[in-house]
Amino acid sequence: VGVSSFFLFFGPNDRPVILPHTNQIISIEDVINQEPQKWYRDWKQDLLVEMKTNLDLYRASKGFTIGTYSDLVSFTPQQLYDLQEIDDQKILLLDVREENERQLFGIEGSMSHRYGDLVNNIFPDVDRTKKIIVICHSGVRGYISASILAQHGFSEVGYIRGGLNRWLNDSLPIYGLDDFEFLSQKYEALTVAETEYFSGTRIDVSEPHEFNENRFTNVVHVSAEMMTTQDINERIKNIPQEPVMIICGSDSSCFDGVNLAYLLEKNGHTIIGYHKY
Repeated sequence: VGVSSFFLFFGPNDRPVILPHTNQIISIEDVINQEPQKWYRDWKQDLLVEMKTNLDLYRASKGFTIGTYSDLVSFTPQQLYDLQEIDDQKILLLDVREENERQLFGIEGSMSHRYGDLVNNIFPDVDRTKKIIVICHSGVRGYISASILAQHGFSEVGYIRGGLNRWLNDSLPIYGLDDFEFLSQKYEALTVAETEYFSGTRIDVSEPHEFNENRFTNVVHVSAEMMTTQDINERIKNIPQEPVMIICGSDSSCFDGVNLAYLLEKNGHTIIGYHKY
């Protein structure tokens, strides 16, 4: 059942414009259940649980308040596009993806503010009279980011159902943000033995509560997803200019590893491969 929300828009001559179904608030679980493919629904449900767990553990370790997750307003890509066409001055698109994701494509006029900064209570300096709609790849990170904003006084927030993956599949307008060519689209999978005998820098991107310092020796732990942008940049500066390999566990941490590898390559590092334990 739809619940009325704050998203009221005005067209020419300040006449109110009502767009069907844009003012519905449904649970993130119901949003996920709208995905047509079962494997994708299952993956998103698992990702939602994993991200909530990781976030709560991280924030508890930092002494931050652990918030609650409520139902938020959400938009299909087409609904959001229609809202932009009516009056893009009254909405703010907040892109919480990583730089590697953003350089592939984005939405015109969106503002970048990483998820890792949000989880550390670093919030965007924005006009709070605007309606903030959070965008990410799949919609899950967008929902959690919007929840964080709502917990900290941002009253008019929402997110895109299906994220930019669905936006792209719906053939809505996009543009590239960076002409840097990612040198290693696919990395070689390294065995345990190859990882143990690797002579360069091993970087473990596991979440803090999953990191095992005894898994391999001489490992640098960089859990980039929930690090601030400033902290990531400092860590990268201190990594020697020698061959690098990435160590990860879950699919999501390996995805984080690819995003970190992009930043390392831009800094001149060479990525040899990865090991998934």
